[in-house]
Order: sequence, then structure tokens, then C-alpha cells
Amino acid sequence: MKGNNQITQEEQDLLKEIENYEAQQRIAKLKEKLAILKNPQNSADICDCAVCETQTKQIFKIHIVNYEDKGINPQVISKICQNCKENKVIQANFYCPLTSDGYDGWDTNQPKFNCLCPVPLEKK
Repeated sequence: MKGNNQITQEEQDLLKEIENYEAQQRIAKLKEKLAILKNPQNSADICDCAVCETQTKQIFKIHIVNYEDKGINPQVISKICQNCKENKVIQANFYCPLTSDGYDGWDTNQPKFNCLCPVPLEKK
């Protein structure tokens, strides 16, 4: 029976259950963020993972190449959690002023680093 777009009551109930679950997840995340805002001395070490968006104290700052479709620029350092570092991301192979000393055979007519991270004065 092609073209029958009616949704059964069971399907409607299932959709409502899914919407309620998603709303509860959003509320829980917002409550966590609100608790951090209310108690800022505990939030200094807590960051959101750029990939999975969970809040964690153990954060890694690296360039990643496989999340451009999510809007993560590989030329910018991303803060990611341990799980994403080990299981989800591919680390970019950039010469970065925050993680390396630049090219070994650096041509002064070319940029010393190939990312967008700020270069400390001693590395310029």
C-alpha cells in the first residue's frame, strides 16, 4: 500500500519517548554547565571535548584531521578527551609552534609552521 503516510499510535508513542530522552540529555548537559558557572573555581580545569562534547578535566590539545565535516579546522588546536584521542581522531602531522620547533630545513621565504596557532616570540 504505497503512499500511506499514516503513523500508528505505537509509532507516535515511540517518537515521543525518543524526544523525551533527547530532551533529558540536553537538560542534563545544561545542568552540568550551570553547576560549573555557579562554582567557577572548579571549572578552571574542565573543558568540553571538541568531538564528543563531553566535559572532562583530562584534555589533550592536538590538531585533528578527520572532523572537518563537523567544523573542526585541522589547522587549529582542538581540545579532546582521552576516549576520542584513542578511538576517534586522527592527529594531523603539522609543524606547530605549540608542539614542535618548526621545519628542520626551514626556507626563510616560507612559513616556519603550517598551522594557525600563535607563534611564541622565542620561536619566530
